[in-house]
Amino acid sequence: MRAGVYNRYWSTGGGAEKYGAAIAQLLSRDFSVDILSHGAVDLDWLGERLQVDLSGVDVRRLDDRADAVTAASADYDLFTNVSFMSADRAASRHSLYVVHFPTATNAHLPAAQRFVVNRFGTIRSSIMAGMEWGTGFYHREAGRRAPIWTNGDAVLRFTTPPEQPLPVNFVFGFHRPPDLAPAEVRIEVDGRTVRTLTLGRAPSRAHALRGVHVRVDVASPAAGVPVELRIVSDTFVPSEVVGGADNRTLGVPMLSLHAGSGHVTRLARLFPVLLTPPSSSAWAQSYGAIAANSRFTQKWIERYWETDSELLYPPVSMQPAADKRPVILNVGRFFPADGGHSKKQLELVRAFRALCDQGVRGWTLHLAGGCAADGESYLATVRELTDGYPVEVHVNVSGEQLQRLYGEASIYWHASGLGEDADRRPDRLEHFGITTVEAMSAGAVPVVIGLAGQLETVRHGVDGFHFRTLDGLVGLTRMLVDDAELRAQMSASAARRARQFSMDGFEARLGALVERVMALPAAVDAPSGAPTASPSLDALDHR
Repeated sequence: MRAGVYNRYWSTGGGAEKYGAAIAQLLSRDFSVDILSHGAVDLDWLGERLQVDLSGVDVRRLDDRADAVTAASADYDLFTNVSFMSADRAASRHSLYVVHFPTATNAHLPAAQRFVVNRFGTIRSSIMAGMEWGTGFYHREAGRRAPIWTNGDAVLRFTTPPEQPLPVNFVFGFHRPPDLAPAEVRIEVDGRTVRTLTLGRAPSRAHALRGVHVRVDVASPAAGVPVELRIVSDTFVPSEVVGGADNRTLGVPMLSLHAGSGHVTRLARLFPVLLTPPSSSAWAQSYGAIAANSRFTQKWIERYWETDSELLYPPVSMQPAADKRPVILNVGRFFPADGGHSKKQLELVRAFRALCDQGVRGWTLHLAGGCAADGESYLATVRELTDGYPVEVHVNVSGEQLQRLYGEASIYWHASGLGEDADRRPDRLEHFGITTVEAMSAGAVPVVIGLAGQLETVRHGVDGFHFRTLDGLVGLTRMLVDDAELRAQMSASAARRARQFSMDGFEARLGALVERVMALPAAVDAPSGAPTASPSLDALDHR
């Protein structure tokens, strides 16, 4: 039997990737396993970094078409999606979706626009009623006037009262490179061409802002039967036209669409945010089971997606303890808070500076983690703030180096979620905290933010401490620094607690879940036009 494990971000080698790699390792005992990726994956590097055995696993590289993951999933007896914020449907016989944290259906909108949409949700429901995204769309790009690109053959479905035409209004943008020949666009309704247009350069700035407005009418042929609308066009590959790394096959850029007419449509035109189609969590129903990495995540799956999930805590590799040194450790990727799930290294450096300024001597703060190109500016700022203080920064360390740091650390800090609104931006909190438990397994005493997943792993006053402010972090750490006996007591408790999240426990829980999924009736193969990821989910820097 064949199994596929998909993640878009294998190259980051973070906690979510460890979760997926451990699944691949365990499944390889009973399945022929492929790791699915959109880029090259060095299995030796990944296995060493994440401390998993990937010797029985192969790599399958997918292109970046919007429907590539769904299409590939059909080739496997068991398909597991472990990619953060993926909205790809499964077309496999049996499937499992691992949720690191769910995406709200309006998460692609800025806060102010989310308020407008929520306040006038009935308007949006009326103008978008009966529409479903199909294949052929890419995720909406960042930016106020950013488009949703098609791949040259995109599908939408509308369900209307029988024989009652519904106006569908498109606005196409002028985002194609100016050196390209104009694109010939054909709009079909149930296989019949109903409109053609040529999309070239904007005649003026005013035209560029307005875009090209196109209206077509659709009507279901019978009650409950959707009508299919296709947008077919010429295509190009950006990297071949303007250079760069964008190898997508792009068709035409769509700024907005809405269905309906009358005063509701006129109001929506005054407030374009109302024209943005809501994303849907309906794709989640294509999976045999949904697994959450913590009870905190389970709560938000229920709130955002209105569906149940299984609890499957991530696997944690137990780390060997070494002779403890006066070391405070933090492990996490370097990127700023506006990039999403920040590890708050800047704040940790400020806390450590405060400790030193209070007279603490002989202790060193170690910050270890990966850093991609988009995090280099943030990393440079962190380095600047460490000047004159005993702080060591370790970038893109190996698994062996990280193991040594865990073994020597006496205290472990974790601050993801500090200063964030836990109700409005729960995605910025730590949903489980693999690195915290890894550090605990080596006897490091955790002093961590008292929010979200950290509440499930660290028992305050038993295994470590919870803080809510930087002053709290400094005060609790000072207590441990000054009391070696308390530190030793909590170190032993932390190591015992960590064993409850070991790989052995994960293997048992995963095995039981896979057994249940495989016992479910095989899913019906999805047709070629099966809907996949909703493009209204932005391609934010989730990782």
